Amino acid sequence: LQEGVDRYWRMYHRLGVGNRQKPKRVLFLVPYPRDCAPSQRLKFEQYYAYFEQQGIEVAVSSFVSPALWRILYEPGHWFTKGFWTAIGYLRRAWDFLRAGRFDAVYLHLWAVPFGPPWFEEWVARRNIPIIYDIDDLIYLPKASRANAFLARLRKKEATIARIMRVATHVIVCTQHLERFARQHNPAI
Repeated sequence: LQEGVDRYWRMYHRLGVGNRQKPKRVLFLVPYPRDCAPSQRLKFEQYYAYFEQQGIEVAVSSFVSPALWRILYEPGHWFTKGFWTAIGYLRRAWDFLRAGRFDAVYLHLWAVPFGPPWFEEWVARRNIPIIYDIDDLIYLPKASRANAFLARLRKKEATIARIMRVATHVIVCTQHLERFARQHNPAI
């Protein structure tokens, strides 16, 4: 655990985050609500208090609301899922408008689940450092049985590669992902 904390701290230090003269602000753009997804809990949510102690102000914005999370992997509920997905896109529009108030954006998996990575590319054009945290093989076409028809709309390898190219740093968790990421960004 301490090794993970030290590695995150070195990365943030290279970005200039954590400077004690002025508190730094990091916007965490995550797919799921807090304390719901193992990848979020294990990779960074457990460090929020530590970041705050080190002078890094943490702001978290999840695409999936708690209401959507409760039904996301259940069959049916198409109208409700569509409604909360639209709310997620509106939330990301708000995040784009406020991203300039942050020193960095920490992006876990994707900003939005469907479509090209325009959000990520627009943030990068605004010269806001993006720390991209990829987990598992999210670029492979798969979906839960409850949402199998959406597999065609998921982020594909080319889309994930575009996100990696605009990121300031990429965080990986396996050697396979490291080999894939190094094809698109040397800052792994």
